[in-house]
Amino acid sequence: MVTLFADFFILCNLRLPVTVFVADFPEYYKIRISQMSPLGMVRVRHFEY
Repeated sequence: MVTLFADFFILCNLRLPVTVFVADFPEYYKIRISQMSPLGMVRVRHFEY
């Protein structure tokens, strides 16, 4: 189970299911997606695009 804040979906335009890149990114850096700020998720999404 993963707990996400509503800001991830509103501010970051996060959609489910997530892409493989977004799923593997936190695992590579050994962090949990819930530890990322909404603005950090925006940067990850921009890097992916």
